[in-house]
Amino acid sequence: MKLKITLIFFIVLSIYGCNNSSKDANQKQSKSIPKVKPIKVYSIKGKGIELRKGAGENFEKIVNQKASSVTKNTVYVSVDYTCKVRIESEKDGWSKITVVEPSYLSSSHKGWMKSESIIKSREKSKPEKSKIEVFNNVNELKTVLSKNGIGALRNWRGDELGWFSSSDYFSFGNQSNINGMQNNLAYYLENRQKTFVKELKIILNINNAKEKKQGLSKLKIITLKTFKSLSLEIPNGLLTNISKGKEFQAENEYFFTKLELDKSKIDTWKLTIESQIK
Repeated sequence: MKLKITLIFFIVLSIYGCNNSSKDANQKQSKSIPKVKPIKVYSIKGKGIELRKGAGENFEKIVNQKASSVTKNTVYVSVDYTCKVRIESEKDGWSKITVVEPSYLSSSHKGWMKSESIIKSREKSKPEKSKIEVFNNVNELKTVLSKNGIGALRNWRGDELGWFSSSDYFSFGNQSNINGMQNNLAYYLENRQKTFVKELKIILNINNAKEKKQGLSKLKIITLKTFKSLSLEIPNGLLTNISKGKEFQAENEYFFTKLELDKSKIDTWKLTIESQIK
């Protein structure tokens, strides 16, 4: 009987002893693991803020190699209000940052910018929206524009340059004696972020210089249809300037409009409707 009691005592002692030892070990282990502070992410105010190699305007701007190779022009790495950044270090009113949103920019978009353009308020910023309501629904906008007679728009897709969609080029008129191509028109939709469209562009390429007047007339018709489908009022003077082949720009509470000519081997007219943000 005494032997049984002794055995039971040692069994109970071993059970509780193991549990206590395990508990103590777990407590020691948990105490040894350092707490990781969450990474602070900040918003940006403004747009087209080009990053530099050092803290100051005397340092070189950082070249966006991929964008430059695509556009065949020098494009610099820049950030805007659609980006979220992490601050690596600060010096003399400048911050060294890394873009964390959109995530596909994190490897290429690093550099120095003025600290005053970084929003450090603890208040959660409201999501950006277009003041042109239909721009906030990309699929609806694509459907509306696809009915204007120059073709359907493709899927809304993104890369490191941003989000975009476009139609095929709609050709009209006679072929050029120089390059064998007709005049053509296309739609482009663009933004740095996925949730809405910031810019709508109508591109007119006049390949046949003899039909410049016909090309501008077609641009005028599509411009009328575009503004009507967007339920927007056409800025005074825009249609007149299209007919005369003159550049134009205007701004109101809801959008900025710009008509510009890129003259190279052919005349390329670009009409941009850039939404104001609310």
